[in-house]
Amino acid sequence: MGSHPKKEDTFGKNLKRIRYSRGFTQGDVARRAGGLSQSAVTQIENDLKEPTLGTILKLAAALNVPASKLVDLNSRTTIDIGGFEKASSFDEVDPVELKKALALVRHLKRLKVIE
Repeated sequence: MGSHPKKEDTFGKNLKRIRYSRGFTQGDVARRAGGLSQSAVTQIENDLKEPTLGTILKLAAALNVPASKLVDLNSRTTIDIGGFEKASSFDEVDPVELKKALALVRHLKRLKVIE
């Protein structure tokens, strides 16, 4: 079975399943992600809050998994890319976050989810 997303899974369900498989609490994930509260992790897991692209990348790093393991490409989960859209140049985006975002975009292109 593994930790591959199922068709009906949401981002929150994927996050929770992977967190459990790693033996982490929501607080552990929040601390490891840096800049996230336990409350935010709870809201995301319960699909009460849509994660931003930056948050997805932080959560993936905290769980030591590729972001694509968290994002079910068949789900209707919305990813907020507002932080990247609002930046007037790439200079305003954290270089580490930008590198992770570009890696995710390349992965999605290979899967032919985006062009």
